Amino acid sequence: MLNKENYLAFTFFLVFAAVFISFTDPAFTGFVSHDLNGTNQTENQTITPNVTLIPSPLLRIELTQKSFDQGRLLTGLIKLNMSGIVTQDDVLTLSTDNQISERKLVDIIRTLNVPYRELQTIYTGENPQTVKTLTFNEAGSQLVGVRIRSKSNTASFKLNVEGKELNGQFPTFPKVDIGAKSLYNDFEYYGDLASYDNTPISPSTLELTNPEEQIIITNSPKTFYCERINLPESRAFKLSAKYQRTENTLSFGDMKMKILNFPDFTPVPTGECDLPEETNLAFHDCDAVLDRPIKGEKLICFFSSKDQHPNGLAKLSIDPATSIQNQDSNGYACNEGFECDKTVPTDYYIRAFPGIYPKILSTKEEFKNWSTSPSIEILSFNNHLNICEPFDFSRTFCMVPVKISSESAGIIELSNFELKYTKDGSAFAPVTELNDLTYLQSSLELTKPVTLDIPIEVFNLAAPQTKTAVLKAQTSSGLSGEKSYDVNLIESEVTLEPIPAIKNRISISKTLLQRLQKDELTAALGLMEKMNSVFTELVKFEDTIKGIEAAINITQVEKEVKISEISTQLDEILKQVPRDYDIKTSFKFTPSSLSFEELSSEIPIKQDTSYKSAVLSLQDEVTVEAEARVVDILYTNGETKTATSITKIIKPKKPLTNVEIIEKIPKEMAQSVSEIGFDTPSTTLKDDPVVKFVISEISPESPGRITYAVYKESLDYVEDTLTLYLPASISNELIGVDCGNNYCNFLEDYTSCSEDCLCGNNVCDIGEENTCPSDCKKFPWGIVIGLILIGLLTAGGAYYYLVLYRNPEKKKAFLEKMGKIPVVNIFFKPKKLFKSQQELQSLKLFVKNASLKGYSKEQIKQTLIKKGWKPEQINEAFKP
Repeated sequence: MLNKENYLAFTFFLVFAAVFISFTDPAFTGFVSHDLNGTNQTENQTITPNVTLIPSPLLRIELTQKSFDQGRLLTGLIKLNMSGIVTQDDVLTLSTDNQISERKLVDIIRTLNVPYRELQTIYTGENPQTVKTLTFNEAGSQLVGVRIRSKSNTASFKLNVEGKELNGQFPTFPKVDIGAKSLYNDFEYYGDLASYDNTPISPSTLELTNPEEQIIITNSPKTFYCERINLPESRAFKLSAKYQRTENTLSFGDMKMKILNFPDFTPVPTGECDLPEETNLAFHDCDAVLDRPIKGEKLICFFSSKDQHPNGLAKLSIDPATSIQNQDSNGYACNEGFECDKTVPTDYYIRAFPGIYPKILSTKEEFKNWSTSPSIEILSFNNHLNICEPFDFSRTFCMVPVKISSESAGIIELSNFELKYTKDGSAFAPVTELNDLTYLQSSLELTKPVTLDIPIEVFNLAAPQTKTAVLKAQTSSGLSGEKSYDVNLIESEVTLEPIPAIKNRISISKTLLQRLQKDELTAALGLMEKMNSVFTELVKFEDTIKGIEAAINITQVEKEVKISEISTQLDEILKQVPRDYDIKTSFKFTPSSLSFEELSSEIPIKQDTSYKSAVLSLQDEVTVEAEARVVDILYTNGETKTATSITKIIKPKKPLTNVEIIEKIPKEMAQSVSEIGFDTPSTTLKDDPVVKFVISEISPESPGRITYAVYKESLDYVEDTLTLYLPASISNELIGVDCGNNYCNFLEDYTSCSEDCLCGNNVCDIGEENTCPSDCKKFPWGIVIGLILIGLLTAGGAYYYLVLYRNPEKKKAFLEKMGKIPVVNIFFKPKKLFKSQQELQSLKLFVKNASLKGYSKEQIKQTLIKKGWKPEQINEAFKP
């Protein structure tokens, strides 16, 4: 037996343990409170056994008023105390009467001013195998996963990547991205060097039209003469310089070229090649074949690797001055320690030709032979393991995603995989299996305990047709609260008066539309125009109803007949617009840039090297962030449509004006521009689709924004969208008016460029049926068929009257024969009284309501006859 002191101590321990466990819940802090003064419970509320009553509530409902007009949106706040991790599965559900509305807490938190951090996507895996075969039916990417302990350290990694044939095609330019980080790849397959691009890459400041001079290379002291060049990605470059060896010093020196990184001026490994010792003044070159791909701004340098001579070892051509068009230079001089200074105004006659590779994988290759940087795979694994979210209950293991992509159809087989790692000084068994990857959507973590003030109006709940009602709130973890409120009923709703009822219905619909018009999803889904159109129709209905109410020359029954007709029209028009949106998932990513080569493959543009270099360098002036959302669009008739919206934010490093953003959208998302909804106005560059957005001004404080949507679930392809920034001046000059290239771009039309643009020539050319209605006016088949039918009916009527009508036996036999003929027999069947069962029910309801109001059967009949109803229809409506 416990004595009194032990019993009290044991009781205190149990209470303390209960409070401690509840307050250390990973996602919620506090408890549900049912307010004893009635603020969070109804008068006859039953408190369930699992609810704890304490003074600090977790979830509270605060309405803005004690009573709401019937049909009006409920307003107020849900106050929810939270901390810790919130996942995509955590939802808050509100309900009142028979209305239920649900929102994800992660979406709510992102709209509130509370401190939180985004957590990484949690990946899980299944079906572990030592060999994974990935089939690509078209260009795209797939994911596999590596199961490994969180916070561990990768020691070694090996993997074989093999390309196999699919329908006569091998995978093209396969890439591997460990961690699915999208910033860079760890493996890129190029294959054997095929040739070099014929177009040299050089800076725009090197103007070969200026008078050429030469400098003497004495190598005293040793100097590297360099030109800063923006290189496209490749594993080999033909480096070229215009020079000549000094004849009397040929036994001295050794001319070479070298690639340095910029701006740190460190040498690129294997980025050096030996030039010929030629005595004629010309461009001479050598091949720098690298062990890793490089791209971006580099210094391409000319130098002598040995010896000095006062008479000079060689002469190098230079551009000694700037011009009005280019008042800068890209020349640099570096000493033996690779300390470099700009040599304004001098540019050196140095250029580069990028290597061309087939990039078709038809063999088995070791990962290390095509990694993009030494030990890059180790770094990528460790970076991901340091931040990944464990997927198992013990929070021990992570699933590291590995993204494999191909630019064509084909089969990629992964084999001979082995990853060795340690954790806290202990080595573990090597990982040799790859998993099929699944993932939970990204979550977020509240950085400190907060009280969320969640607006009730975002749940779109209206006061019901009851004098009192209860608003209930519940989280997916089981926390709940409720609050009662009064409803100011509209008397006409109780007595079923049609005019006040439809006025209230229109008012509620307008309120709903106004809320949706303010919702960014409406614009993102391209629904704003339809929303505005329906709102205008509702205003017209209100004006019509006012006219009906004010009319003194028609009876009340006639007014209600008109109102009934408006109600039917209202049903139809409200089907056109949604009542709400449900965000199923959202995904943030960094989109890839649309390259100059990809742009030129889509639309004809000028191929001048200076444009190519300018376009490449311009991309550094902005950063682009993107978010994709999959949304269910909910309609009043119960229909649901799924859409995917993409919003891209363009952040410049400095204020920019007349900005153009070119967007290439993959065909997996949309076959043509007509399948895309745009919030931001766009210009179609190619229906395939490639579009252009024009933004007048952006700045770091006020970035640009483009939004578009497709009406299907396309989350797998949003990362394949490509974005390119261009100033309007360069865009128009780059695309320009170029008549005769068999392409009609957005700057051209039939008047200015008739050889390319056929729309407007009054001839319906091939392919114009859906794109040029002014030329492809349809033949008036309706009129022609109508005239033929009139002729046939006239002839048939004459035959019927002259032959059959006067002979009853022939008439009867004729009708029997015609009734047996398919299709024709529909003309000889008894005609239906009503177009549909709904039309009959509407008439019956009107008759019932009019009878309840004291109108006689004869009064109702006469009113309906005046409105055009037939006696047999009216008689049918009076039947029970």
